[in-house]
Amino acid sequence: MKTNKIMIACSLAFISSTVIAGSVSTEEGGPDVILSGGVAAGYFYSTHSADGDSQNFVINDALLDISSQPIEIEPIDFNLGIGTLAETKLTGAAGTQTQAEFGLQYAKIKYSSFENLILETGIIDSRIGYESPMSFNNNHATLGLLKSIQPSYYPAARATYLMGDVNLYGEVSQPFAFAVGINGKISEWDFEMNYYDEDEGKSIIDIVFAGSYDRFKYGLNFDYILLDTKVADNDDTALGFGAFASADIARVTIPLRFEYVSDGTSGIYAISPGTSGFGSGFSFTASPTLNVSKSGYIRLEFSMITASNTILKDKDGVGQQSAVSGAFQMGYRF
Repeated sequence: MKTNKIMIACSLAFISSTVIAGSVSTEEGGPDVILSGGVAAGYFYSTHSADGDSQNFVINDALLDISSQPIEIEPIDFNLGIGTLAETKLTGAAGTQTQAEFGLQYAKIKYSSFENLILETGIIDSRIGYESPMSFNNNHATLGLLKSIQPSYYPAARATYLMGDVNLYGEVSQPFAFAVGINGKISEWDFEMNYYDEDEGKSIIDIVFAGSYDRFKYGLNFDYILLDTKVADNDDTALGFGAFASADIARVTIPLRFEYVSDGTSGIYAISPGTSGFGSGFSFTASPTLNVSKSGYIRLEFSMITASNTILKDKDGVGQQSAVSGAFQMGYRF
């Protein structure tokens, strides 16, 4: 099995090195196939280390994205991603990976022949949240507190109705869940409003705003989470808020992330299932990034987390209410 994975990885590397960020022509008159993707890896350190080592060298992502170029005579197009998608979380021990298996990460077919209606099915991307699960497409090496419980990809069928500046969508996914939402533009802000409901799990009301001005980009993310089942006298709701900003100065990008979560005794933002949540807590992350080329970057990251509950553990397993972490990451997008 390991040999097969190595052979597949070598094949993907050969293909992507042959046609980087380019296209492969199909039969005459048919759509081109577009290759893109990225790789990100680095060194991670954290004073929160109970769930793993305090330091790790990690391959965050190594992903080949394959998609078809939509053309007027072809109403169906596709998009799939093969490789690893680690989703390295700020709340884990240094560089802890949650989805590090090599394989098919997402794959969807989109049909857009109907007027103002788009149908999608497969393993599709969630519309929930501000951050990207792909480290090389994200402003930070780690995913923040809000993204740690937001879904990224899942098997689903989605219908989107286009209404000019505003779009409506509805979807059903596995394991059984459904989502509805609206997205579009208000003045200079792009916005998303989503409702996601898992069967016997949790429901998320998610609101995202994103905008830009000159060399600045900024965003806001609000989440309200409700558990379907209340446990004894514990709380069953949580709030999450995230503020994001980045500035481009010459070849340097300076992204900042500030988050606040409050989950009381519900454990919704718990680091490990079945344990206490934050109670209430903050995180702050700064990730200055040197863009060494249009495709490559070098990133330093510093993060700090605080919690009212002692959910963070040092290397001896002693509970603490704060932790700091850092990372050195290099990445390449093609």
